[in-house]
Amino acid sequence: MTTGITTITLDNQQTWTQVADLNPVTIGALTQDFKLPAKFIGYMNDKRERARLEYDEITGFWLLIFREIYPLSGKQYETLPMSFVFNQKQLITASIKPAHYADQAIPELTQEIQDHRIDTTFELLCAYILRMVTAYFDAIDAIDDARTSLEDISGRPTDKEITQLTNLSKSLIYITTATNNSLIALRQLQLSSDSRQDVLVLNAKEKARLGDAIVEVSQALQMAQIATDIVDRVENAYNNMLNNRLNETMRFLTIWSIVLMIPPIVSGFYGMNVKLPLADGPFAWILTIIWSLLAIGLLIWRFYRNSDL
Repeated sequence: MTTGITTITLDNQQTWTQVADLNPVTIGALTQDFKLPAKFIGYMNDKRERARLEYDEITGFWLLIFREIYPLSGKQYETLPMSFVFNQKQLITASIKPAHYADQAIPELTQEIQDHRIDTTFELLCAYILRMVTAYFDAIDAIDDARTSLEDISGRPTDKEITQLTNLSKSLIYITTATNNSLIALRQLQLSSDSRQDVLVLNAKEKARLGDAIVEVSQALQMAQIATDIVDRVENAYNNMLNNRLNETMRFLTIWSIVLMIPPIVSGFYGMNVKLPLADGPFAWILTIIWSLLAIGLLIWRFYRNSDL
């Protein structure tokens, strides 16, 4: 068996093949040993590939790409494609890099197979998707907690808080887009098994499992949309606070620029060839200061009265 590839056989002789990491060695094995179509390999190895459903008539393989979530630093998240290649006899799961929840999910799924709670590879596919959706729920909850802490601000938002909020918004965009596309792919899969004439034949239990997966992904999408809306509102509140601060600063600078213009205006009269009272006295410069202070005091009193300072 190729390194990085593990196969489990179910009671009905269907097989589940796990590809821990897509690399040249495992890709070669998928092409030569499992006879996967070349176009499927290209889709599976593209980290930018959106969630989609494909069918290859020549080999009889289906490809379902589901975007799974990966945590980054600072409550940030990204999504990468998780590939499910299956037919009536086998299921192949492959990811570009190991998911953080896989260490727990794979042993749990293996135990469910041994306990006969999972009878077919398609049921296994749906159970795997439910584990992936749970990771989405956890990520959205973590984002909500981080957003709640950013809502409790007093005074001016800091650059760090603004950056954190921007990162939350970006992560939610990834999550919303991924869940929406994944939901579309699952509904296409459901439509492909609706009638007896369809290529994909599912039993009642498999259809129920697929329906459960669709419901869970739909709920994840709704939660992500609600979280996105709330984060957008918090961002708007931040923007309003920053705009108010900017307006107050500009008002302050405008007022004091007017105040500071008064002394040059008053003293300018005494520098002209104009006869002014007491202009020739030895203390005329004191008068300029007094007149300036009176004008400044009157202006400041007026602004305070109008609540502009």
